[in-house]
Amino acid sequence: SMTDITDVTSHTVKILSLTLPRGGFFPTRFGVELMRDDYSDPQYTTSKGMVWKYPEAGRTEGRLVLSGPTGSGPRPFVNSGASVDASDPNAFNTLVVRLQFGATLWNWGESGLAAQVEIRLPPGYKCSVIGDGAPASDMDVFLVDANSDDYPDHRRGLLAVSTTDGDWDRSAFSDRSCIYELHRYNRIYEKQVVYITLAVKNPPFEFRKDDRNNVWDIQLSSKGAQSTSETPGGVSMPYVDFVNNSAIRLSPGMETFFSGNAAVIKNLEMPLYQPGFTSNALARSCCGAAFDQRRARQFMRVVFKPGVSVGQRGYVVVDAPDGFDFGEACTVEELPASYYAFAGSAQFRVRPLKPPLVCAGRRYPPLSARTYNRAKIRVAGLIDVVDLVYYGFQILITHPTTYDTAQHEQWKLWLEDSMAYPLEGTKDTVLFNPAQVHTQTHFYHKSWGLYNQPIEGIRIHITDLRPYSISNEADTTIIIWPMVFPEATQTTLRITAPLGFVWNTDQSNFQPTTNCTDVDPCEPFGGQGVIPQVETTVDNTLIWTQVYFNPNVKYGFQHKIRIPDHNPRTSANSFFFEFGYQETDINNRMFAVAIEAPRVAALINCRIGYNTNQVGITDNRMQFEFQTMTRIGIKGGIVIAGNGNTKGFTFTPEYILLAASDPLPADLTVTAGLSGEGTPVIRLKVQDVAIEPGHYKIEMKVGNPPGRILTAGRWTFGSYNDVNLYPVKNYIDNEMETPGFLINSRMQSAGFFAISEEQKQATEREDRPGYLNNLVIEFTLRNRPGEVKDMVLKAPHGFVFEDDCLGPYDNPRLKTSRNTVFGDNSGGNFPTGDLMEWPSLVAPTACTGDGRDATITIPVGLVSERRYAFRIRVTNPLNSPEWNKWTLNYNSESSDPFQGFNIWTSVGDPSATPVSFARNQGGSADPMVNPVSLVFRPYKTVPPKPTDADKGGVIRVEAANGFNFVHQNRECQVYLGINGANSPLPNEDLLCEVDASATKLNLYMVGPTEITGEESGNGNEYNLIVYVYNPNGAQSAGDWHLNTFSKYTREPDFSLDESVIPGFAINNDLWRFTVENQRQQLNGNSRVNDVEIVLSFRDNVKDEDHIVVYAPRGFDIVSNPEMAQCDNYRPVGASPDWFPITGLPECRCENVTNGPLCRFEWVRIKEGQDPAFAQKQDIRFKIATKNPPKTPFTIDNYWTVKHFSGTGALLASQNARSWDITPQLADVDVMFANGYRSAGSQANLNFQFTPVNDACCLEILAEFPTEFDFTQSTVFSNYDILIQEGTRMAINLRTPGLLAGQEITITVFNVRLGRGGGQ
Repeated sequence: SMTDITDVTSHTVKILSLTLPRGGFFPTRFGVELMRDDYSDPQYTTSKGMVWKYPEAGRTEGRLVLSGPTGSGPRPFVNSGASVDASDPNAFNTLVVRLQFGATLWNWGESGLAAQVEIRLPPGYKCSVIGDGAPASDMDVFLVDANSDDYPDHRRGLLAVSTTDGDWDRSAFSDRSCIYELHRYNRIYEKQVVYITLAVKNPPFEFRKDDRNNVWDIQLSSKGAQSTSETPGGVSMPYVDFVNNSAIRLSPGMETFFSGNAAVIKNLEMPLYQPGFTSNALARSCCGAAFDQRRARQFMRVVFKPGVSVGQRGYVVVDAPDGFDFGEACTVEELPASYYAFAGSAQFRVRPLKPPLVCAGRRYPPLSARTYNRAKIRVAGLIDVVDLVYYGFQILITHPTTYDTAQHEQWKLWLEDSMAYPLEGTKDTVLFNPAQVHTQTHFYHKSWGLYNQPIEGIRIHITDLRPYSISNEADTTIIIWPMVFPEATQTTLRITAPLGFVWNTDQSNFQPTTNCTDVDPCEPFGGQGVIPQVETTVDNTLIWTQVYFNPNVKYGFQHKIRIPDHNPRTSANSFFFEFGYQETDINNRMFAVAIEAPRVAALINCRIGYNTNQVGITDNRMQFEFQTMTRIGIKGGIVIAGNGNTKGFTFTPEYILLAASDPLPADLTVTAGLSGEGTPVIRLKVQDVAIEPGHYKIEMKVGNPPGRILTAGRWTFGSYNDVNLYPVKNYIDNEMETPGFLINSRMQSAGFFAISEEQKQATEREDRPGYLNNLVIEFTLRNRPGEVKDMVLKAPHGFVFEDDCLGPYDNPRLKTSRNTVFGDNSGGNFPTGDLMEWPSLVAPTACTGDGRDATITIPVGLVSERRYAFRIRVTNPLNSPEWNKWTLNYNSESSDPFQGFNIWTSVGDPSATPVSFARNQGGSADPMVNPVSLVFRPYKTVPPKPTDADKGGVIRVEAANGFNFVHQNRECQVYLGINGANSPLPNEDLLCEVDASATKLNLYMVGPTEITGEESGNGNEYNLIVYVYNPNGAQSAGDWHLNTFSKYTREPDFSLDESVIPGFAINNDLWRFTVENQRQQLNGNSRVNDVEIVLSFRDNVKDEDHIVVYAPRGFDIVSNPEMAQCDNYRPVGASPDWFPITGLPECRCENVTNGPLCRFEWVRIKEGQDPAFAQKQDIRFKIATKNPPKTPFTIDNYWTVKHFSGTGALLASQNARSWDITPQLADVDVMFANGYRSAGSQANLNFQFTPVNDACCLEILAEFPTEFDFTQSTVFSNYDILIQEGTRMAINLRTPGLLAGQEITITVFNVRLGRGGGQ
């Protein structure tokens, strides 16, 4: 019905719900065709206007292809500003981009700018494309076929295949954009994917991947399919950002090959890779894939100094040449402790990586590397930029069987943040010798390489290890000997000393022979007249350009070397010997070895610590730590002397040894006085027992100076041969100076904020041992700070603050705001009163934890005489500290030491003591049951059973690894009592069960008995005896765990104390050990004439061995103490004795509480034959003893045998349970209470005796004379008669009953006397 269209009639047609393509298109016209209804007379035209559309999101896409060691190209480093030489590929970085087009790009035939692609880089970049920009075809991204369909997962699409397709002429390092212009009649289709290699000049600054300005984007521009004057410049579609990194991480498979941007990183200056000191340190494995001759492995030392802050949970990436293998699950350890030594505040210091460390091996490049030659280490703690601070670790690496000089170029180190984004790395290969200069470019001046074989047996002796600075500035003699070669050898030699050691350049000091004897005649080292030289500019390297050695001759030499003030810490403390170091063929690179250098005679780890630095405090504690290298003999000792800024300290001349200290001699004397200048001098003087080389930590009571000290003092530690002569110094080890501390004025107040139970839950307060705890601290200042200053919160010993105790900016762990101090989102419950809100502009900017100290940086803004509070996180110690006080220092003010809190754990030192240390024989049908005594003093009370429940609190014991609790159908037996008490707690109040693994025991309170904790003020020490089967093999000591809960369900909310109890080692058992009371003489205090003991050892008994048999407590086996004679010792089956030359065994007793402890022993076997006695042969003998009054306590009633080697090592032990004693009443007497009476009459009788055990009741039986009768008898009213039958009577004495060891007299009235009288 539409009116005809004519030359004068037109229509407007509206098309609704037109579906547009998802992609875009550039300016174009709509085509229109008119025809009659019979489709005849068609006419075609186009629209006058142009139409175009932008692509939907995601249709145009850009990504970077990960390349190079960090994923940001082969040279991702900050540009130095130098101009770029396009012909030098090392002058610029190369990055490959992947582009997907969201619209078809046309050049309809114009020679001008009709169509182009712009790749815009972030600010600071300069972009170019060299050649056609085609990426290398062997990139990993083009080789992967994850679905194994024989087609690459990522096809290598190219933007151009001919120079006529287009050009990059406007991309020549002049701008941050690279622009590709399409030539006439060319097009790029929608959805087409292309890869382009960009040559980029990196910015002159670091550019992190998470920087919001680090955005790459792409823009498509075109005049469209038909260029006209209506679109003279064409249409530029909006810039489209490259896919962001978050989206890539969420897309499976993308993160392996693609990224949204690149990082520009700093060059990591002077890291160190050096082999550890093992014989295989520089030797190749040999030979073939199976390493059938030698698998060369060593812990490579790695030390680096970061130039950027990595933060917490970052990564350290170690790259090795292909062929070296860290393993898929690599092994990372701390360096030996000496590398982390503190040598003074002006010296470099190395810190370990904060555990836990997770190390994963990778292949690099991923598809072509043969081994796991990349180690990626995740670090839990902080890696930060700190002046003079390095980080160091060692990593296990397996050497390949082959060598190539290219290996010297491929050792790299990279640092990444917690997102695995690169931050810093090595531009050049890591140097083997840090003293090497970069102008020395031979391969052997770069990283280390492999040698054909190790060489063993070389020893290094340095005659005087005192540093050059205290040895009259003289070089000392070094003797290196012996070196033995299996065949004639001609080669070169390089000996690299540890960094800091300096070879003497005077060749006249070189002596080519040493240690010559008639047996080992000398030949000149290296050949007649061969003299080494110190390598130019590298004074720790001694080189021989040619040496010759005859076979099987012991070679050695002497030279002079300068000793540094300390052993190196930022490089390996090793001498490296390399025979054939200039050779390129592994067969000519003959031998190499690394040998640890001896310790320089210099004190290290000298530190001063304190508990409070408030002026005038009289009850301070100062800690003194020092490590000696040389033995200090009689008259010698340690002197600790302060300088002028330490005046006023007053010391008590006594010390206590701190945990983790090596032991000091018991007879060491301490004096504390003043020098002539009035400065403190502390002397630790040796008497009869020397101070051995060791690491010592002591604490002394001290009074602080009465006035402030505004400049921290300096303390000098020294070891001298005669401390009485001080200040005259006869050095043993070199001195070390270490900083002291300021003395501040008194802070107005500080302490723990008193929080409610609700606030404890909201702030995650947790007082259990070893747990992360959140503490709210309050303080009030006297003076207002005028500048940014550090606050120091000092906890008692054992607490540990996190490295980064501030935490992330958006969710700090250090809480100061109104809404977070007392719990997250707790602002509505902020305490009323005088507590001030902490201003947001004064929020701490940093918090660094160092053990028990937290240093908090606070901007200006807090005011004086206002009360503030903050919340901080700390890890609790395992036990409550002995000196349990905290201090706060800020703005030159120090708080009074304020009382800490008790850790919810056993008070004191809980212990685990077994009866037997011997292993169980695996598979034994009757394994030995081993009682283990767990002694503990709980802090929190374990409650009894409530009236409305079946069970109350619970004690949970977790055995050390390898032990199993004895049980029947999961039910177990224990002994629980107050330690030292005669009787246990009521057994009916306890229920013992074990779990399915038999490694965990739960002891429930099922009666009115409670376990009283120290917190109540009436705490007890308890002895819990559990019964276990020992492990089937010898093993080192493991920890036992004892936890208590207020409710039997044991949810964490009901946890009370948690205790870690050091365990005990398990050793081998004997072949046989039995003890028999052959006549079954069991009465208390009676003699036992025949105790037969049988011993049989698993190991041969050798001369110098020691055999000991320990009797149970209370059994006396000595007949003559002065002669150490055993009671009636008789060998059975041996004549004259089992060890006839050694002589008779000896027996001795130690008189201790609850009876003697006696032992039977052959102190030192001397039979003059090997073996002195064969293994698995019986030694049988008898001795006599006397039974104690009653059966010894559970864990004391065992006979024990131990077999020691001549060096004192315990070879084996075994236990045998002793017999039960039938107790006998002591001092028994029956007397008339009212005078003598005739037979058959009535009388009152006194029964007097001393009980051996506690008891409630007494039974009397009149056996002779006959006809005694208790039928009419009575007792005092405070007793109860239980049985009254003729000649038998039983009496209950009520509380306290009969007490062991206390004499008692009981009167029985109206006893009918028997016939026949008596006396």
